[in-house]
Amino acid sequence: MTGREGFQELVVLFDAAGRKVDLEMRFGQFNGLLGQKGTLNSHAASAVKAAYAQVGAGLCVRAVVFFQFKVNQQGYVDPAFNLPLAYMAQNAGEGPDLGSGPILMASRSQCPVPWHGINMWEPAGEGQAHPAMLVQKVVWRNRLGLKPIPMRGGNAVTRLLSRPRREARGVVETVMQMDEAVNGPTPVGRLQAIAEKLTATFGDSGRVSAGQHTRQHREQTGQVAAQFRQEMERQQQGYLEQIKGCREEIQKLKAALRHEQERNRRLQQLLRGDV
Repeated sequence: MTGREGFQELVVLFDAAGRKVDLEMRFGQFNGLLGQKGTLNSHAASAVKAAYAQVGAGLCVRAVVFFQFKVNQQGYVDPAFNLPLAYMAQNAGEGPDLGSGPILMASRSQCPVPWHGINMWEPAGEGQAHPAMLVQKVVWRNRLGLKPIPMRGGNAVTRLLSRPRREARGVVETVMQMDEAVNGPTPVGRLQAIAEKLTATFGDSGRVSAGQHTRQHREQTGQVAAQFRQEMERQQQGYLEQIKGCREEIQKLKAALRHEQERNRRLQQLLRGDV
């Protein structure tokens, strides 16, 4: 999180068509890749479409930069990459409305630094299929453990519902969209539960107490640990399936070899006149 600016940063990698998210990471992790401190073996020898995003209050994406970069055969990011992503995000043009008003968006056709346009790409799609909305969904899933930025003021629920600020309305709308995405259309009976969850997050005074911060940190740590275990189990299962497949292939090759050896033996007998 950039404390001076009050937002959090992340980078999302897309498939070649720019319609599906392949990978998500904190901006610091991406900087590590730029510094040759890690590799992207899954995207080796390719040009990668990506998006840099700035996330504000209520986990609302407020700016997105759609850029692309090259990865060599060893999985290292091109060291010549030098796009000023944060600057481009702050000086981008108007983008789509993701639920809390139009965001800032930079792309090939809307590049605030013209000579960098060649290193940008143009997102395609509308509504839920727009790449910017896919970035917002990544933020809502919050596998990176982004922290909800509290807003100053009175009671979290009454303040958000009563103040006309676009960002305040966006927090409530975002929470309701996330709830609807999981549970379907939000009935009146669940609005109170959503309100209580907002109050638990922001506190009655609009601030997060030390106890709340500790509890949220533990919950996030538990979620990250659970996700890590699930990912390890998934990878382990994948490796086991690969090993099983390799063993089956070896057995098939052994059977084919025995068959060929038997065929050669019979041909040799025929040549010697033993049969």
